[in-house]
Amino acid sequence: MNMTTVASAPGKLVLLGEYAVVEGAPSLVAAVDRLARVSINPAEAASKLTLAHADVYGWPLDNTGIHTDAMAACLNPMSVIQVKAAVNTVNTLQDAYSSNRTACSKMDVIIDARHFFTSGNEKLGLGSSAAITVALTAALYRYMSNQPPKRHILLQNALMAHRSQQEPPGSGIDVAASTYGGFLEYGIRGATKTRLPSVRPVNLPPGLNISAVWTGHSASTDRFLKQVNRFKHRKPSAYIKMIDRMSDTSQSGVDAFRQGDIGSFLEMVDRFYRQLIQLSHCIDLPIVSANHARLADIAYGMGGIYKPSGAGGGDMGLIFTESKFRMSRIQEAMTVAGFKVFHLKWGIGGASY
Repeated sequence: MNMTTVASAPGKLVLLGEYAVVEGAPSLVAAVDRLARVSINPAEAASKLTLAHADVYGWPLDNTGIHTDAMAACLNPMSVIQVKAAVNTVNTLQDAYSSNRTACSKMDVIIDARHFFTSGNEKLGLGSSAAITVALTAALYRYMSNQPPKRHILLQNALMAHRSQQEPPGSGIDVAASTYGGFLEYGIRGATKTRLPSVRPVNLPPGLNISAVWTGHSASTDRFLKQVNRFKHRKPSAYIKMIDRMSDTSQSGVDAFRQGDIGSFLEMVDRFYRQLIQLSHCIDLPIVSANHARLADIAYGMGGIYKPSGAGGGDMGLIFTESKFRMSRIQEAMTVAGFKVFHLKWGIGGASY
């Protein structure tokens, strides 16, 4: 009989390359010390799912358990999304991993991602869905095969599961960060269903300080990705010009980061922030929301650089400086202004299983 299997995976924050990464531009991402944890135990009766952080206990872990009407009657909207994603991931991976699904179907899956959400179950924007998917993928692989997956196999299967939940599919940069950890240069140019994206470890330049701050509200990544996709199909020429500019900036920023050229890197982060504002106008959605703009004003007014991390609209923003003292003053000013600064550990290790 299978014994208890456990796995964990870190969250992430994208440092540079949002949106452009979907079209193949190189981008930068860092794993951060917020962990999603998964444990799987054999079950005698029907399989059950527990999402401790979302107050979901013993939910049916099969296709009958994801009917929206039944879920809406007893779960809040964010919990509904999380349950559906977890159930879909389990079903997708069971099909991929097991030729004898019946033998592996009875299990209790417990997911704890409390550090990715506020006390009110609002997502912070630290890559909870990717971290949960990677941890769940690793745990299921071990549970069904009695051996740990190789890192590239984990990435391949986690990408498959994660993309099955997205329309249009994202780049997978968050999945890579949760899988490998550290600071990564990531690119999907040349990737296919059988050829993995490019994942290259890079080092944080000595003297570069990074801090994260929450805008105070969550944003729907899917909503912004869909709106950008509409812009792509409605005005392809304008889209290509916009993405080409962002791709050039991201490439230059990645090169500077890898070479340890902090001044050039910060210049590219600043340029990318301005380009995100332009993209906001193109899609008629505030990637750089009012709160992002307020935070940017504070950072720039005190000698720092700022940009949203991820799809924008809310969630997390990033502060960059060359001075620890200046960073401390910016963090204090943002706190006084009512924002929550997160003191994260950057570039931590990847999935543990």
